[in-house]
Amino acid sequence: MEGSKSIIWEITMASGTTLFEHLLGNSFNSLVHFLETDPITGATFEHGDAVIGASSVLGTWTLSAVLLGVALIARGKLNASLAKEGTDKYLADEGFSLKNMFEVYTSAIYKQAKNILPEKEARGFYWLFGGMFLYILFSNLMGVLPTAVPPSQSISNNLAMGLVVLIVFVGVGVAQQGIGYITHMMGPIWWLAPLMLVIEGFGAFIVRPVSLAVRLTGNLSGDHIVLGIVSGMVPFVLPVLALCLGVFVSFVQSFVFTLLTMVYISLSLSHDDHH
Repeated sequence: MEGSKSIIWEITMASGTTLFEHLLGNSFNSLVHFLETDPITGATFEHGDAVIGASSVLGTWTLSAVLLGVALIARGKLNASLAKEGTDKYLADEGFSLKNMFEVYTSAIYKQAKNILPEKEARGFYWLFGGMFLYILFSNLMGVLPTAVPPSQSISNNLAMGLVVLIVFVGVGVAQQGIGYITHMMGPIWWLAPLMLVIEGFGAFIVRPVSLAVRLTGNLSGDHIVLGIVSGMVPFVLPVLALCLGVFVSFVQSFVFTLLTMVYISLSLSHDDHH
């Protein structure tokens, strides 16, 4: 992991400064200095790791603010449509518009959720799936910007998303099945129940969220490394192809993370609630 970090650090710093360091100057350096020392234990971290961490934090805040702003604008346009009289409220805008784009997107996410979850849960959680996909996708795409560090390249960022998924599917399981959510993990053989509980519990509560985070981090880090190496070797054609590959990987990883979230919630439902 340290070797991977050093390579990413060298590629990111190839142009001298990261994107947020260039934009914020001393304010960015102050955040980096703060992250170099753990305020609780006093432990110190490498400067490169602190720079990547600061870039990830600022990237997360910036991306979240932008997505929330766009979502509020789209919601305002939807409210304006719903305020119209008669059937006009159900008509799509003419041509390409933000409202049309969000309607197509939310419909696609809802349809995918209904393929995995019962309609009630699909309707109840598709906002989570839709927001998660957009956040991960645009977080990944930040990696194709010169000197930018995508937040999804940070294991801390991805573990936080994995923790959210864990809380949701465990909450759904407990709400749907009560104590049966836990006893179901013990299996039908009573004398194997303690061992099965440990195995199943470890798989559900540890492996699922951690695997989500590690998969996303590893793929984004690998893509960033490939893009940086290819860009340094050949100045034109191969970097363009690597960039296209990076965009494709960004989309696929966003879809996989969201799809697995749907599957984990589906597995937490009681048997009677499945299709």
